Amino acid sequence: MRMDDCEVLDQAIVLEDLADRYRLGKLLGEGRFSRVYAATPVEADGVPTTPVALKEIGLDVLNDDEEALEMLEAEVEALQHASSHAELGDAVVKLHEIVRTEEFVFLVLDRVPGEELFNVIDASGVLPLPTVHVLMQQLLQALAALHELGVVHRSAANRT
Repeated sequence: MRMDDCEVLDQAIVLEDLADRYRLGKLLGEGRFSRVYAATPVEADGVPTTPVALKEIGLDVLNDDEEALEMLEAEVEALQHASSHAELGDAVVKLHEIVRTEEFVFLVLDRVPGEELFNVIDASGVLPLPTVHVLMQQLLQALAALHELGVVHRSAANRT
């Protein structure tokens, strides 16, 4: 696949400057092909906005790495499919829009409050069993709901 054939990039809102639409906050995490930032949409007419997460992928990476481009396509397809199913509720983050600048493409996602599970475990050690039960129940319900839709999460781990 080439970038010219990428439907995700065709769907993107093109901006000259991301700051026209979002205020970038702290780095939340990094992956093989991307970084995720806390962000806040720029207020329109003084209306408060809901914080989001921006997943940033470099266009140079997508141009040079066919696997990254295919993974982006698959991720957006899965997110759009899951976002269209209200029965998932808050179990899965929603994809709000796709934004593109000269250097990057951004997936605008729900921002989940709280800490990464990995960091909580790292800071406090072993979690109490009732907490583990609740977390595992939430995780398994979300994965089961996605599976019912034909979506397979490829990296269900304590960092994701």
